[in-house]
Amino acid sequence: MILTGAYSVAREDGCQGFRVFLASLFLRQGEPTNCLSVPFLVDIPTVLLSLTAPFAAISYLVIIRRLETLIQDLQRTGLAPKDSASTAGRRSIAEALDRYIPRGWQSALIFAISVMMTIWLYSRNLESGGIFQALANPAAPEATLRDRWWANYHHHVILAIYCVGVGAIGVHFTLTSAWLYGLVGRYFVSARNEPRFHARYVPRWRDRSFGWAPAIGLIMLSYATTINFAISMIAVFDMLQTGSLNRTVAGVFAVIGVITDLTFVIMTLRAVIQSHKRVRAEVQQFVTERISHAELRRRQSSRSSKGQAPRGGIAGSDVDVVLAARDAENWPLLPISNPAVGLLKIAPGLYAIFQLIRTLGGS
Repeated sequence: MILTGAYSVAREDGCQGFRVFLASLFLRQGEPTNCLSVPFLVDIPTVLLSLTAPFAAISYLVIIRRLETLIQDLQRTGLAPKDSASTAGRRSIAEALDRYIPRGWQSALIFAISVMMTIWLYSRNLESGGIFQALANPAAPEATLRDRWWANYHHHVILAIYCVGVGAIGVHFTLTSAWLYGLVGRYFVSARNEPRFHARYVPRWRDRSFGWAPAIGLIMLSYATTINFAISMIAVFDMLQTGSLNRTVAGVFAVIGVITDLTFVIMTLRAVIQSHKRVRAEVQQFVTERISHAELRRRQSSRSSKGQAPRGGIAGSDVDVVLAARDAENWPLLPISNPAVGLLKIAPGLYAIFQLIRTLGGS
């Protein structure tokens, strides 16, 4: 934004091109615009990519960090015990990350591919970008708007390099994330590779997520990267208005990217649900056994007291049984503190994926 402002191509007085984007967002036909050029803030596809690119980089690095500290975070909530199994689980995650994360020549190769893909996308956008068709008007036809595009290298070489650079960073981390998610998803598919630490019962009064908050946060962040990728691909398809081959290549890339992202989310969520179910079964067994023991003690006490009234009071262990029984009775499928808020959080992703499917269909 600062760089485009320095070149006086950040905005144009009187240009209301943003309403074209809003009309498309709400599935309505917009009115013709009155733009005489295509400044940065009106180039909505590029604006979206300039936002999704750094998010792809930041989210990837944060996910790697959270995967590295996942077992320790679960130990802090009380879900994972501090035993040899948890230590082995932490070591297993570290080894998997070290094996799957592209480094050295692999990372350099992915970045080189990212640069080539971004240059190709830049050239396609300059030649037949949808933004020029959308903003075309009698005073400024497509050819004029294309010549006056803020990132046209014929007039602004630095801005063109900046545009390609930001895009290459986003593509690089998108490809790296897809590589990581795909391999980690395949890792989880194998039963022998499932985490072996024994999840413990964390009462809801202590943690409304039953101790799973770090894992659920990781899943939601991974889901956010899927949303980010879908938004990026919507912007890319807006740039590739012509050429069936171009759109086919981008479509295959979009489908593979969404599948790998969702594979990571679904397989991680599956592992959490299965562990959560096992904990519930243990809680139910604990409650059943303690109730049986309490009933046996009551009968023995009743026979030994010879008709005397029992003393009042509730032991601490009895409180544990009552609380555990209450949790087992209302045990949710997903260990999240607020299901309604959880549903609200996934709504943007569903809309983004719907828009991507609509775009892939050529609507």
